[in-house]
This record gives sequence, C-alpha cells and structure tokens, in this order.
Amino acid sequence: MELIAQTHPDEDVSELVLSELRFDGDGTTRLAYDAGDTPAGQLYIYVSFNRKLEMNRQLIYETY
Repeated sequence: MELIAQTHPDEDVSELVLSELRFDGDGTTRLAYDAGDTPAGQLYIYVSFNRKLEMNRQLIYETY
C-alpha cells in the first residue's frame, strides 16, 4: 500500500481493500486492491512481484 500511496498522494489508500492474491504462470505474484466503483467499472490496482519477490514499482490498473 505504501507504493500506491506514493504514486497517488492525494488519495486515501486506507480505504483500499486487499481482494486477491494471484500467482501467475510466469512466476510473478500480484496483490490486488479493490479501489471501488468508477464510471468505467470496478477498479483494481495490482502490485506485482517477480520470482524473487522483488516489487515492480509500476502499478497495474484494471477495470471490470
């Protein structure tokens, strides 16, 4: 959540809900945070980690 807070300093990240832990076939791991409903749909913010559990500093945004 610290990375999300640094990336979006104007947002209250304490309201984010950890909603998923995903293990991808390429060895990466992702934590998904439910950021709530938006005009485009439900927004999820993913923080990804490589095989060595080193965090990728680029966030992934997906809407459903």
